[in-house]
Amino acid sequence: PPCSVVPFPVLAPAALAIMCGLEKLAPRLPGVLIAVVLTTLVSWLIGFEHKGTAPIGQKADPQIRALAEETRARQNWLRELEDNIAELRAELDAQDDSAAGSG
Repeated sequence: PPCSVVPFPVLAPAALAIMCGLEKLAPRLPGVLIAVVLTTLVSWLIGFEHKGTAPIGQKADPQIRALAEETRARQNWLRELEDNIAELRAELDAQDDSAAGSG
């Protein structure tokens, strides 16, 4: 929707204005709480919360996508190394067990 980018730059200054205004006009009122409640209500009314998901390619710039892909590849490589290490440890343990049993 066209208003999905607009709310934050509008709501944040509005919350600040509410807090500052209440501090001057009614200092005994909980300005922060009132600002949070009002901006939450407005964001709910305009449908600011979107629970949709999108692939990283739709949201991120090319450098971030490349970094994410590189990170994913390195994580896969690390998992493979961990699996290899576990296999080698199991082989060493088996060799130690057989050497201890024959000795």
